[in-house]
Amino acid sequence: MLFAIGYIGATGYLVLRDDILRTSSEKQAQLQLTYEDRIANLRAQIDRLTSRSVMDRATLEERVDSLVLRQRELDERHARVSVLLAKAADNGITLSPTDNLPRRKPEGTLQPVTASAPESSDGIGGTSEPIELDDAIGLRGSTSLPGKGASLILDDGRDTLFSTITSSLDRMSDETYSALDIIAVSADRDSRKIERAASDLGIDLASSAEEEKDDGTGLGGPLVDIEDDEFVQRITRAETALSRLETLKTAAQGVPFRAPIEGAKVTSSFGPRLDPFIRRMAMHTGIDFRASSGTTVKAPASGRVTYAGRNGGYGLMVEIEHPSGIVSRFAHLRRILVKKGDELDVNQALGLVGSTGRSTGPHLHYELRFGGKAINPRKYLNAGYRIASVI
Repeated sequence: MLFAIGYIGATGYLVLRDDILRTSSEKQAQLQLTYEDRIANLRAQIDRLTSRSVMDRATLEERVDSLVLRQRELDERHARVSVLLAKAADNGITLSPTDNLPRRKPEGTLQPVTASAPESSDGIGGTSEPIELDDAIGLRGSTSLPGKGASLILDDGRDTLFSTITSSLDRMSDETYSALDIIAVSADRDSRKIERAASDLGIDLASSAEEEKDDGTGLGGPLVDIEDDEFVQRITRAETALSRLETLKTAAQGVPFRAPIEGAKVTSSFGPRLDPFIRRMAMHTGIDFRASSGTTVKAPASGRVTYAGRNGGYGLMVEIEHPSGIVSRFAHLRRILVKKGDELDVNQALGLVGSTGRSTGPHLHYELRFGGKAINPRKYLNAGYRIASVI
């Protein structure tokens, strides 16, 4: 029984421990914060409680067993939540707590507390540092537990202490629920941004994503009802929202939302213009980027190279067919870095800016086509700028 009580004090701070802190940079690492001092105070109070022989042993064991069961449940939940937090961080979703949590788990092994030799609370934490972050997410700190010197009331403090421990576990659960809700809401928000940007271009990215996700694999098995549990419902919602976001982001990789030369100025737009050679109006089927000779040109989306070589007035040209059905062209290159049939990732180098073909000087002619017709690349670039933070 005393070991179980010690277990509560020694492991309570591990509910959202160091492996969460490693998942997502300094800001993400603060998700835990007030637990160190909270649990240290709990351990000290539990030591005093276990030394009181006047307490009914059977009642104590029953109440401690209940707390141990809660702790085990929180540990099991932690394994799922930590994976989800890492997945959220990989998708650009971070939590901004206002609490103070341990930066690292303690070194060495914590021993169970005993009535005759209570441990010092100094053995619980790693270094803690206060941090001021955006408190809009709702993960606010709770009222601290009584300090070591605080007096306990109500029947030598027994009821108060157990109530305090229970309240602390409740707060841990509430903070976990808040984190899951934030992940779900944030993932849904980012998914809507991506879908809206694609929809403005006439692309049903959601349908494309679902088709890609459905690989035709057979499904089946016995019907098992989902447990009607608040934690299960919340983590299922968060997992579903994150999975959908990942699917949409993958599909968005096949749409040319990015510029082939980052930060380059557009010197000639899509549409009718005065031809620089014949000095009369003619259709410009792409846009021109100003860039010095030798500047690296990158793929604006994933896709397969369908042409790489010299092509009349285009000079040295690369053509890529993207999963979205859009074809991109990169003309007047000085050098080609890919070959026909290559599968390219987003931002993979494909050539160097030059002035080959029908060109008056070093620049990149960037062209998009759909269904064999030239379309305005500017619309895709503008849409890409709006969702750059989420793709």
